[in-house]
Amino acid sequence: SRCSSLQTELDTSEAVQKDFVQLSQSLQIQLEKIRQSEQEVRWQWEDDVENCSGCAVSVAKT
Repeated sequence: SRCSSLQTELDTSEAVQKDFVQLSQSLQIQLEKIRQSEQEVRWQWEDDVENCSGCAVSVAKT
């Protein structure tokens, strides 16, 4: 019947919306982890660094 068809469409739409919300939350968490990792201080070997990462001044040995 028309009523059960509409109910099925509604149920499907609600399930899709729930999936999108979960995906959005997951992506927001991943994005925040990426942003935090970009702010971490990491050791770099002096032979691999040519310019200061803070001010771009050359630190290459001559």
